[in-house]
Amino acid sequence: MSNVRVSKQARASARVTLRIELCDIEPLIWRRIVVPTSWPMSTLHHYVQRAMGWVDAHPHEFHVGERMIAPGWWIKEADLEENVESARDERRVRLATVVSEAASTGEFEYLYDMGG
Repeated sequence: MSNVRVSKQARASARVTLRIELCDIEPLIWRRIVVPTSWPMSTLHHYVQRAMGWVDAHPHEFHVGERMIAPGWWIKEADLEENVESARDERRVRLATVVSEAASTGEFEYLYDMGG
């Protein structure tokens, strides 16, 4: 299981700087990327995959507080579609929204290969 913490640094433009850190790894592995806040989270997922050198072969989820953002098929497979408030389709959520929702902590999580 790979757990990536993404910390945001506020920017005045329509871009945001994200620091991606692999959790529970010694030594620390991290990447810094600058991306448009207009991107849907599905696009951010693909960019994180490229930045980390991964090949998108496992399920993934973003977590902002108690809310999960994931591909629609994963939400259905995890049987979470009834709880619309806590599970959102990543194609319909913009990075700007996530940055705003994560403002109190300055970070959100990206989980990849959960137990696979």
